[in-house]
Amino acid sequence: QANDIAFNILTKQHREGSDVTVGTAHNVTWFEPDNPHSILDRSSAVLSRFTFTDLGLTLMKQSDALMLNYYFGYRVRFRPGFSYATEPGSTAITKLPGADVVPEDRLRGDNGWPSTPEYLLSTLKYIQQKYGRKPIYITENGIADKEDKVRASSILTHLITLAEGIEYHNLPIKGYYHWTIVDNMELAEGFRQRFGLIAVDPVTGERYLRNSAFLYSAIARSDYIDSERLIKEFIPT
Repeated sequence: QANDIAFNILTKQHREGSDVTVGTAHNVTWFEPDNPHSILDRSSAVLSRFTFTDLGLTLMKQSDALMLNYYFGYRVRFRPGFSYATEPGSTAITKLPGADVVPEDRLRGDNGWPSTPEYLLSTLKYIQQKYGRKPIYITENGIADKEDKVRASSILTHLITLAEGIEYHNLPIKGYYHWTIVDNMELAEGFRQRFGLIAVDPVTGERYLRNSAFLYSAIARSDYIDSERLIKEFIPT
């Protein structure tokens, strides 16, 4: 309701002669059935998807664009009752209805969150099909990685996925915002989880560019993604 009230106020003030885009960012998570032929696994995925993606999008009926915070997805199998969406080393405490998480071999951040770019494409195709063709903005996407070991790979694979969505699936993706430009205080986690392209010492304030920042800059300055060159220059083997 608050989103709809704010939407009406902003559009009334700015709509005439303005190209302002009004919307609310919403966290989305993809849930993939472990066995797509199992009606129980499929039902678990659908119920989890409704709880953590559809519910919020349904409540925000008025918007000019779909503004989505995407970090990861899960593969799930049916399990009676409720379980926590945790994997080895993960700090996630999401409580899933009728589902259990199936661990996958993934690049992972310091907090255990997996990097799942292909689930981002599944999410966007699903949302467009269900909620109509509106401009799509990825308003948050990133990975906690103090030593910058996997961030460059995660950025590149997610942006390649978005390029695929634009070129092959005609998705109206209009913007991508990496979380985040500089290490910040992550609510309950404090400064333990480092999401920044720029590293910062919380005591001295000293800052320096991580390697992944140079990869992100190279992509932003170009009109296409030269994955072979980017891997060679920025992603350690």
